[in-house]
Amino acid sequence: MRYNTDDLKKQFTQETGIKFTGTLEGLKFNSWIIKKLNTDPTFLVNFIKELKGLNESQYYYIVGTASNITNADGSVRIPAQEAHGLDMNYINSLNLENADRTPTVANGNGQLTYEQIKQIGIDAANLAKQIFKNELGIDLEKDDRDLAVLTSAGYVYLNGQTTEATWDGIFSVIGSRLSRSTLLPVHMGIWKPLWFNFVLRDFDGTTMNSIYLRYNPENKTFFIGTNIDGSQVNDIGPAALNNASKVNDLSKFVFPDKNWSNIQSIANAWRNNPQFDQLITFLFHNHACPGVQPGFFMTDHITQNIPLGPNEAYYYMASSIYCKDDSLIYLLGVSPGMGTYLNQRLINEDVESELIQGGKEEGIIIVWDNKLNVGRAYVITFKWATIDLSGLTTSEARREAQIAAYISMYNNEPNDRVIDKSTTVTSDERIITRAEFDAILQGGTSSTNALDFLRSIPIRKLSDLIKVPGGSENNNNNNDKPSVVDGSNTNGANNNGGSNTNGGSSVGTSSLPISAATQIAVQAADTGDSSPKSYEVSKATNAKESNDSNWYIYGLVGVLALGGLVGFGFMRGGIGGKI
Repeated sequence: MRYNTDDLKKQFTQETGIKFTGTLEGLKFNSWIIKKLNTDPTFLVNFIKELKGLNESQYYYIVGTASNITNADGSVRIPAQEAHGLDMNYINSLNLENADRTPTVANGNGQLTYEQIKQIGIDAANLAKQIFKNELGIDLEKDDRDLAVLTSAGYVYLNGQTTEATWDGIFSVIGSRLSRSTLLPVHMGIWKPLWFNFVLRDFDGTTMNSIYLRYNPENKTFFIGTNIDGSQVNDIGPAALNNASKVNDLSKFVFPDKNWSNIQSIANAWRNNPQFDQLITFLFHNHACPGVQPGFFMTDHITQNIPLGPNEAYYYMASSIYCKDDSLIYLLGVSPGMGTYLNQRLINEDVESELIQGGKEEGIIIVWDNKLNVGRAYVITFKWATIDLSGLTTSEARREAQIAAYISMYNNEPNDRVIDKSTTVTSDERIITRAEFDAILQGGTSSTNALDFLRSIPIRKLSDLIKVPGGSENNNNNNDKPSVVDGSNTNGANNNGGSNTNGGSSVGTSSLPISAATQIAVQAADTGDSSPKSYEVSKATNAKESNDSNWYIYGLVGVLALGGLVGFGFMRGGIGGKI
């Protein structure tokens, strides 16, 4: 597919007669695009190639697979391989047939008013109150902190109309709201049904009495999830999840819309009082799972130990891709659309950590200074916690226990199932030029992947690239001396050699401001192996102090520095697409 703003602007001018003069026509242009999208969701892009007949081997050649794809007898059907991406020479060589596509046209004929959509929320809340009263004798109170409403409203459409007004209806009846973590909009496709799930946490802290409602726009009624025994209030807490028969009945009869896992996983995560950023990430990911959890610890590690200075931004090149990438995107503020999140799926053996036994090199975090045209790059490694799953007989129960354990670790709370906590590590710091930055974003070179390319960059100081006219690049005489942090990865500030407030240990954390020297020292990971395996540097004692003392000096010489770096770099076309 191709997206081209210039072509769209020409079409806009042809249809409206409005020319771009740098005033308010941009607002009219955006309004014009939105109206177009209401009737043709494919309007913004041109389909350059539409092909069909791709087989399994060809598919995995393009997208890659971290591990072998095996047959039932264990034999390897598709070997582990790195993703080749849009290798057009390969794709063209397949001589695939052209695909016939019928464009999907949005049904924009909805005529409901705000009050009518709000009323759907009112009706759903009142119906839930009635069912709780009839089955359990419970009168729902307004602003009950033990009551949560999960819903697809806000994401799904009714005949082309958005549905967030139902939130106001729910709030007017029972007071649920996102700001109190009691109204939880679950990220869904716009074509999904409009549903509401009311879940009441019992006094025992584990029973989760749940009511599932799906709105039927054809007759303006609600489907009520009813179990095989006729109950409309059903427990979806840990005890129910550990009973295979109950799980089967709930997913089949009570939650027939293929959203059982989405609802019960987020509801049970909410039951354990996760921090707000965790909860919002679960909603964005559209379910809670153990796989999304590493992103929380990695993001904390990055922001605490590698803080941004003026003119700096984070870029992330993923080498191991799974659910945690959604939490990184959401919490770290990186994005494929902005060109700040990229991924290069590598096979498992390529991301096995030599620094921490059992750890995985998740990717490369880059702090890029767009003014000085230099950056810092690090390999970031994560090792999973060891969690006791004894006594749990279903996959749903095991996942719930893992999610609860990671929430406890993130909250610095005890959890009896946690045997060993998770570990987050940064290593292999390099000061990089523009050319090296571009090469990492392109996935390395023809003979190396991004991880290997980063390690091939020589270890150097900022002063090797940028010279301050008339003096030293440092404000003191100690910045060229190596230093080491062997502390703990915390949910608050990281202390040099300090105590853990997060649940994950941290080795080799680095946050040198760009103004400090990057002569590095060697420190072994705490894995029982005394041999040095990673390069590490100390974090700055105070990000604000380092910014105040050094950054303004570099701002003064930025123009000179940029001119001197022209020979190092080149602009990579197409990182963010043509716009």
